[in-house]
Amino acid sequence: MNTVFEYLEYRDFLRDFYEDQKGKHPYFSYRYFGKRIGVDASFLVKVIQKQMHLSAKTIPRLVGFLKLGKKEAEYFELLVSFSKAKKNSDIKLYFEKVLSYRSPYVKTVEADAYSFFSTWYNIAIYELLTFYPFKGSVRELAQKLNPPISVQDAKKALALLQRLGFVTKHKDGTYTVTSKLLTTGEKWQSVAINNFQKKMIALSGEAIDRFQKKDRDISTVTVSLSQGQVECMKEKIRLLRQELLETADREEHAEGVYQVNFQVFPLTTVERKGRK
Repeated sequence: MNTVFEYLEYRDFLRDFYEDQKGKHPYFSYRYFGKRIGVDASFLVKVIQKQMHLSAKTIPRLVGFLKLGKKEAEYFELLVSFSKAKKNSDIKLYFEKVLSYRSPYVKTVEADAYSFFSTWYNIAIYELLTFYPFKGSVRELAQKLNPPISVQDAKKALALLQRLGFVTKHKDGTYTVTSKLLTTGEKWQSVAINNFQKKMIALSGEAIDRFQKKDRDISTVTVSLSQGQVECMKEKIRLLRQELLETADREEHAEGVYQVNFQVFPLTTVERKGRK
């Protein structure tokens, strides 16, 4: 059985623990497991099936039954908090704490993947390497970005891209892109991407002063819409986003990396039909 530090979801750990014990001891059942930690067997099944969560008062009895050490118990409790978190700020807080506990025990891709979205220039450099003939001058690479970044940050970005398998360095010093980027999926990835999007939106505000109008296109509209029209507009943006990606994929003579943002958000409280 894997150690608790190899899990990002505490209920997966409980499932594997149950299956491990069931395989070793014929008497081990949900009823037995639940009785030992003071919960109903049907509730325990729903927890392991990810339909419900453990209560805070159950955790001390559970970690005692699992015979977890101090660090393991602290980590398990963090996993419960991370899994229960709803707000992006809370998810980010608990995930970063989870990573800090894991690192001495388990080497995983999550920490690097999370770091990938932590700064805007990681993705910018990735895209730049799809067409720019970079041959080892990190200073030149750093200066290619706008705004420019430090040589140290460029080195860190290149190392990160290599660890993630997104780029490969060849014997002649050149780099080539070898893998597509991460997309949203797991809970922590969604938060990481949200944080990345916030940074890109901030950069778009700075672009108004940093670039001449001929080098950018920033426009806004303010409209009144029904919820149905909002969904229609979101679908139109999705289709346009897909069209832009397809256009970019067909590009054979790229000259620069561009950021394209889409934002639709309410400026008033939304009065939905049928709302009390």
